[in-house]
Amino acid sequence: MVVLVAENNLSVIRLEIPGRFRDRKGTDSMTEIKKSIKIGLAGLGTVGSGVATILKNSNLDIIKKTGVSIELVAMLDLNFQGKEHLIPEQCLTTSNLDTFLATEMDVVVEVIGGTKFAKEVIEKALSSGRHVVTANKALLALHGKEIFQAIAEKNLQFKFEAAVCGAIPIIQTIEKALPQNSITKIDGILNGTSNYILTRMHEENLGYHEVLPEAQRLGFAEADPTFDVDGLDAAHKLAILANLAFGSYIPFSDVYVRGIRSVHSMDVKMADRMGYVIKPLGITKMKEGRIEARVHPTMIPKTHPLASVRLENNGVFYESNYSGPGSLFGKGAGSLPTGSAIIGDILQIARNSSVQNCFAVEKQFAIATLEQITSRFYIRLMTIDRPGILSRISGILGDHEISIASVMQLESGAPLVPLTMMTHQAIEKNVHLALEKIQSLSEVQEEIVLIHVES
Repeated sequence: MVVLVAENNLSVIRLEIPGRFRDRKGTDSMTEIKKSIKIGLAGLGTVGSGVATILKNSNLDIIKKTGVSIELVAMLDLNFQGKEHLIPEQCLTTSNLDTFLATEMDVVVEVIGGTKFAKEVIEKALSSGRHVVTANKALLALHGKEIFQAIAEKNLQFKFEAAVCGAIPIIQTIEKALPQNSITKIDGILNGTSNYILTRMHEENLGYHEVLPEAQRLGFAEADPTFDVDGLDAAHKLAILANLAFGSYIPFSDVYVRGIRSVHSMDVKMADRMGYVIKPLGITKMKEGRIEARVHPTMIPKTHPLASVRLENNGVFYESNYSGPGSLFGKGAGSLPTGSAIIGDILQIARNSSVQNCFAVEKQFAIATLEQITSRFYIRLMTIDRPGILSRISGILGDHEISIASVMQLESGAPLVPLTMMTHQAIEKNVHLALEKIQSLSEVQEEIVLIHVES
């Protein structure tokens, strides 16, 4: 039963649900709806289904905890077959964007994926005066500047917590929990597929090509895994995090990206022997007035907070000037975790009258180039064991101002011998130039493996 009452001259809708909520004594209680918000859901795929499922199963709990009723009034998708159980009564279903937007709604939730049509949905939603929630990291990384410029003078909210690390509230942490701090660095395991593969390689002594088919069978990797294993997905997310952390526009094309395909089980073993674990990190830091933004396999000490983040999980480690280091861990993808983040954004819109869109559209800081990035490096070469080869390699590294911290040459009994070395801090471009020369040596028979090392 719905009852309209007056409390302190404020009209409050009460939704009385006998037997639904009970206190500890077993008596029925009433839930107050302080605000009702109507949403349109664009996309009923994996993430959209998660949103619809949560609203179907938990809307009454949401009302009880927050006083906000979320009403799903319209759905936009090309095919609703097999999804009828997720469609509320009297909810419009359509494949036409104009018909969808003609419905009375407060918020458009865009979970279509891709960039072209999704961008059209968002732009038309904003033009029609609707707030927007999205999980589309590629769209934000590639077109975020255009979108936020378009809404700069509108009294509209644009939320995207679900675009980075699913259910991990890293966006809210940066925007709301850390505004009084200056963030100096973020390290993130931002892609569950890559982390799953490297975890299995480390824990079960498997090779990349052994783990990948299993990851695909379990649904942790797509049939075409390029987007994940080559680092593009993580790079989209890192561009967003760097933007928010440093208040400067980060073009996606300026993010340095290298995937995990070249990581061999031999490298995983060597890392373990030296007290490290290899993780697929997105790293952004402010150094000497420049922003570093890079995605690549990285050796980190086993004592690092991210070293224990296993399988398909995500994790973010940050450092800031006042609060110091902090970490967030959890499910970075999936229907329900991502859907949960979207519901959280909808509730933020319902409860906040002020508009806070913190995505920067102007470049305040330069992006560091390879000539300006320094790191320690792990290098592995497969060489013919000839006298003087180590001396020649060391000479090339020295010519490029690269100092060797340690060298290990394993006896293999095979024609090719693995030669591994760890460098001191070196300029990244110098390392690449040196490895180009070393790769041309006749004794070096396979592609050289290069892995960054972070302490």
